Amino acid sequence: MEGPKDKLFSFWTVKKPADPGKIPAEKTGFEGFDYLTGQSLAKLLDVECKSTQAALTENQRPNCVFTLDKVDTEHLGMFFQLLEFETAFVGEMLDINAFDQEGVELGKKFTFGLMGRKGFTDFKKRYTDYEARRKG
Repeated sequence: MEGPKDKLFSFWTVKKPADPGKIPAEKTGFEGFDYLTGQSLAKLLDVECKSTQAALTENQRPNCVFTLDKVDTEHLGMFFQLLEFETAFVGEMLDINAFDQEGVELGKKFTFGLMGRKGFTDFKKRYTDYEARRKG
């Protein structure tokens, strides 16, 4: 809540988690834990998310929530596509070319070299040298 109010907070939730994660029903003797017994981890995470959103809103911090129906390749793919569009749009608004950032470009060049794209053998060599140093 502290600091400049120049950030947007995004939450990701899932409507139908594959496994809600049961919290054991046995009491521990610690009041700070025992109120959770017998409930699900999914419920706890959902309530924590909603509570954090409410706290941010009360403190005039912009926030939003993305809710996926479930976690599978189709839903995650659609969500990642949305985030990619969002990045491109914000880049345009800030006069930044989101598709031409040298830090990202270097990773692409390493990928091209490792995958055998013509003209990128130097990057394959650089990556191989990097791996040798890393494993050193």
